[in-house]
Amino acid sequence: MKKNYTNVAILMLFLVLAVICNCFAVNTKQIDDVRDKAVLSSEDFEAIDKFMAEAIDTLVKTTDFTSIANDRAVILARNKSGEGSAQAQYADKFYESAYKHISAALKQSKYLAPEDQRFKVVTNLLILIDELEDVRLAKLAVGYLKDKNEVLLGGSCCWQPACCRAVKLWKS
Repeated sequence: MKKNYTNVAILMLFLVLAVICNCFAVNTKQIDDVRDKAVLSSEDFEAIDKFMAEAIDTLVKTTDFTSIANDRAVILARNKSGEGSAQAQYADKFYESAYKHISAALKQSKYLAPEDQRFKVVTNLLILIDELEDVRLAKLAVGYLKDKNEVLLGGSCCWQPACCRAVKLWKS
C-alpha cells in the first residue's frame, strides 16, 4: 500500500513539473500560422516580432542548459517560412526582429548579476547568432572578438565564412 502512495506522489511530481515547464515555454501557434501563409500582412509582421521578443526573453530568463538548448531549437525551427512565396518577406522580418531583440538582450545582459548568469546569457545569445547563420546578426557578435573570455571569443560567430567576410568588410 505504501508503494502505491509513493508511485502516485512521483507521478504527481512529474505532472506538476510538466505543467510548470509548459508555462514558461514559448507560444508557437501564432508564428506557425504565419509561416504557413503565402503573403504576409502587417499583423503577421507583428506576430513575428512578438514571437521573437518572447523567445529571446525566455532564453535570457532560462538557467537550465537543456532548456536553453530547447529554446534555441524553437527559434531555429521557425527561421524559415513554410511557403516559398512568402520566404523573402518572412526572412527579412524574422532577422530584423532577431537583430532587434538579441541586441537588446545583449545590452541588458551587462547589468545581470551574478557574473555567471551574464556569462551564460551572452554565450547562449552568441550561440544563437551563430546557429541562425545570418550575416546581419554577425555585427552583434563582432564586439566579443576582443573579449578576454575565450568562450565568448570563440562563440562570437565569426568562424562562419559569411561572418568572416562581413568582418573584413566592416574593418575596411
